[in-house]
Amino acid sequence: ARTAARRNALLETDPRLNVRVSLKREATTQDEAVGALGRLTKIRMRVEQDNEGPRQVSFRFQNVPLKHVLDGIAAVSGWIWVRKEGVWILQPNHALDHDSLRPHTRAQAEIFRGGHELLKELDKQPAQFLARLFSRDIPLQPNGLAFGELPAGVQRPVSAMLAANRRDRASQGDNYTPPLDDNCRVIVQKLVENDFTQYSLDIIGSELSTEFSFRVFNDPAENTDQVVHYQDIPTSADSEFDQDDAASRLAALDADPRLKQRFSLRMRYATMADALHALAPRANFDFAAYYHDRGAIVPERKSFAFVNLPLAAMLDRLAALYGITTVFHGQQTHTWGERASGVVVFHLGPQDPNFKPPPETHYRAPGVVEIKLPRPSDPPDPP
Repeated sequence: ARTAARRNALLETDPRLNVRVSLKREATTQDEAVGALGRLTKIRMRVEQDNEGPRQVSFRFQNVPLKHVLDGIAAVSGWIWVRKEGVWILQPNHALDHDSLRPHTRAQAEIFRGGHELLKELDKQPAQFLARLFSRDIPLQPNGLAFGELPAGVQRPVSAMLAANRRDRASQGDNYTPPLDDNCRVIVQKLVENDFTQYSLDIIGSELSTEFSFRVFNDPAENTDQVVHYQDIPTSADSEFDQDDAASRLAALDADPRLKQRFSLRMRYATMADALHALAPRANFDFAAYYHDRGAIVPERKSFAFVNLPLAAMLDRLAALYGITTVFHGQQTHTWGERASGVVVFHLGPQDPNFKPPPETHYRAPGVVEIKLPRPSDPPDPP
C-alpha cells in the first residue's frame, strides 16, 4: 500500500509553510479549517471538493509549523496537497481512486494499449471521418461507421481490442464469439470526467454486439498498462489507513517518549473529540481526527475512566471505544497513527466484513423504510 507518510512531501518545498500556528476546532470541516489557516497566515489555499462533500475534522495544534498542520488535516481523509499557480489546494488522492479504473487482467491491459494506439490513428483522420465515427445521438441518423469503411490503421487496433475483450470474457465463462465482418458498425463514445476521459467502443452486427472501454488520464504519468489485480486494491481508503496506522504506531512507540508517559482520564457522556481535546494539552500532543457524524444512527457519547495508563494504551482504548453505527456498514471503530511530524491522526477504521443490514421494521410512509438498530450499551459511569 502507498504509505500516507509520503503523500504530502510537497509541503516541504515551500519555506512559507515553516511558520508556526496555533489553532483548534472541536468539530468543523476541511473547508473551514483551510479557510481559517489561510486567513491566519495570509497564504492562499483552498479545498477541491469531491462527490461526498466536505470532510469533517476535529483538531488541536499548538505552535506547530504550518506544513505539519496541513499534513495532519489532509491525512485524516487520505487527501493530498498540490500547488497550482501559487495556491495550495487540498484534493482527493486520485492516484488511489484510479486503481479501481486500471486494467485488472492482461487482456484488459491489451485493450488499454490498443485504445491508445487507436487514438494515435484517429489523430491522423479528417474531421468529417471523426464526426461520423463518434456517437452524436442525433435521431434518424445512424451513428458510427462500418468496419469495412475504416482505414487499415484504425482496423488493426479495433480488431486487437476485440480479440482481447473476447479473451477477457472467456476467462469469465463467456465464450460467445460471433465473427467481426465488414458490415459490423463501430461506434466510439467519449465521456470527459474530472481526472480522465473514457472512450467506449460499441461493435454491432447481425450477430455480434459487444462493448468495451479504456481511459486516458489527465496526468500522463498515470497512463500505464500495468495490471492492478483486484486483490491489491483496498476495498476502501479505511483499509489502507489501518495498515499505515499500524506501521506508524510501531515506529512511534520506539521513537516518541510521550507515548510511554502515564495519564488518567475520566469523562461522562463525552465524544471522542471531547476526550482528545481534554487529553492533548496534558499529554502535550497535537492531533487531527476524522469527525464522522453523517449517517450515524447512534450518537457516540461514552462515559469512562482510564487510570494511570501509558498514552499509547489510552489512545488504543479511545480508538476501540468510539465508533459509528450506520445502516449499510454496521459498527466501525477508529484506528490511529503518528505522522513523521509527531502529529497524531485518527481515522475511521475498517468496516465490519460480516455486517448485514438489519431487517426492515415498518413503513413510515409509502416507499420509505425505517430501520431500527439496537442501542449499544454504554459502559457504567465512572466513580
